[in-house]
Amino acid sequence: ALLMPEFDRLLQDLTMHMDEVHSKLVDIMRDRLAAAVQTLPGEVRQLAAHPGQGGASADQPSHTVALLVKQLGTLRAVLAPYLLKEEVEFIFGAVARAYSDALSETFEGLLAQDSSCEGVVRANALAMLQVRCVLLQLTTALVTAWPNDKYAASVMNTAARRAGL
Repeated sequence: ALLMPEFDRLLQDLTMHMDEVHSKLVDIMRDRLAAAVQTLPGEVRQLAAHPGQGGASADQPSHTVALLVKQLGTLRAVLAPYLLKEEVEFIFGAVARAYSDALSETFEGLLAQDSSCEGVVRANALAMLQVRCVLLQLTTALVTAWPNDKYAASVMNTAARRAGL
């Protein structure tokens, strides 16, 4: 009976520490996203203006989006063996919401400003949706985080409609 308060305190400390680690992981991914959102509009405009330059084409994602996809895959590969499924779901749910909001806003802004960016925006959106499918093999958090958002619905529908699909 004397040890119960000590165990309760240790459990509380462990829970608080785990929450801090999860928050830091989400913050790291948000920082990477913020950096990507800064460079993405210029890169998309450059790719749209000069398709095929540097071996890139309008139907391939930009370097920035390809890097985001790689980083998400790396995060998944690192976390999956060490965390519980629920913890991974929490982390990727938060990351998915942040990515969805920021990329949706960025892509919609690009389409509103410059219709010549449609092909590149579409390729970038498709790349992010494909990584979503890969992550769904691991977690169901993205099922609830992405299907009802502007990213999947508005951007993809707008790009598809403009592309005549």
